[in-house]
Amino acid sequence: MLGTLMEKNPLVSSFVVLILTTSLSVVTELNPLLECVKVSLLIYKSLETKFFSIIYLLYGASVIDKAYIKSNGLPFQVTTPGRRYHMVTSLLHIEEINRAPLDVLSLHAVAKDFLQPKDTMHGFEWKDVRGVEGTGFVCALRTILTGDRYVVPLYEMCKTVITRLNCSVFFGKELAEDRDSTFAAELIRLLPKAISRFTASYFTRNYTSSATNDGLQWLIDRAPKKNAWSIDRLVGEVMGVWYGSLHTLSIAVTFALLDLYSHPSYITPLRAEISSTSLADFNTPSATPLLDNFLSESARLSAFESTGVRRQALQTFTPSDGLRINRGEWVCIPHRSMMRDDSNFADALTFDGFRFLKDSGRSSRDSYTADASDKWLIWGIGRILCPGRFYASAVLKLMVLRMLLRYDCELPQASEERSFQWGSTVMPKGGIMLVARERGDGEAVSA
Repeated sequence: MLGTLMEKNPLVSSFVVLILTTSLSVVTELNPLLECVKVSLLIYKSLETKFFSIIYLLYGASVIDKAYIKSNGLPFQVTTPGRRYHMVTSLLHIEEINRAPLDVLSLHAVAKDFLQPKDTMHGFEWKDVRGVEGTGFVCALRTILTGDRYVVPLYEMCKTVITRLNCSVFFGKELAEDRDSTFAAELIRLLPKAISRFTASYFTRNYTSSATNDGLQWLIDRAPKKNAWSIDRLVGEVMGVWYGSLHTLSIAVTFALLDLYSHPSYITPLRAEISSTSLADFNTPSATPLLDNFLSESARLSAFESTGVRRQALQTFTPSDGLRINRGEWVCIPHRSMMRDDSNFADALTFDGFRFLKDSGRSSRDSYTADASDKWLIWGIGRILCPGRFYASAVLKLMVLRMLLRYDCELPQASEERSFQWGSTVMPKGGIMLVARERGDGEAVSA
């Protein structure tokens, strides 16, 4: 595999030659009598580990997919920067991961490793074990285009829209649209204290905090009553939820719109369904089966995270078949590869927006919104499901509704590569442009 990569990529070849040359020169200076074979093997082993870690960063999804195909259903390992991933696919392993104690296999430790909150969230620190400090955010999450024609970067547009939507949901409309608060904060810093507060009160219209129906208040209300969270802890929770909702939702919405405008034959039936649906029934799966199935297929084929149900071993974990997960290692499910496997989905690499309507094993209540099973791992499994799945589904539907009813859109470069890989994540390219024209026939449903 190393030789093939060197042939196909001159940068890889140069990197390998540089490392080998440097390593050999150092060894020769230290002990010119060392056996060449022994030295070469040591260098190759060290180089191979470092090399495949770098390859994982650039082509992680492809590395996992190839290893998944070769494994033929058996567990396999993937080398990543800093740690080893154990990939499993059997129902036995999935169930044993689900049943494992939280202080043995930890999702929180995985999230902590991903986000590095101590450095990225101003010193905020999560515990490795879920629930030690309460999980109020779980309960809380449960309960730009204007003008005639615009050419916009699709991914940036989605991030902007999701950011504005999150602001309204998290902090309420009044604060989300209040730009005077930022100006007032600067005045407080610059003016003498004797007049700064009076001036700030004038510009903020003497706004005071009160119990409101927004995401921040939900988090406050659902915070543990025993061992109450500090302000820093609450801010950290908000930042964690914000990060998850902004980045994952932006990517999911971008790929959903890419799938929609790359397959324009679905636009007419989806518009017809949406136009005949009242807003009150909009988030009911049985009311919009075409839209729900379209988003399910987009989530399946355009799955942007290659691994799912990730857990870090806080202590050695040994499933019943003898597989050993050492402390600090991760056990994961190759989610993206399984979603693109013909043995799980017929003609799996072909986009079929109404695929699940043809599945007699799926009831009308099964949906992208609520479905979670050992065959549909988008939201996790068993005891630990994504608490934001209802919010995410609602946002996805509203975005597609808005775009379908208000705009006629096209992708000028539909045939071009639309994504790149970083680690196990498949990201939409920032240069993809969307051409949008406002429609003249109005909206049948208020979005």
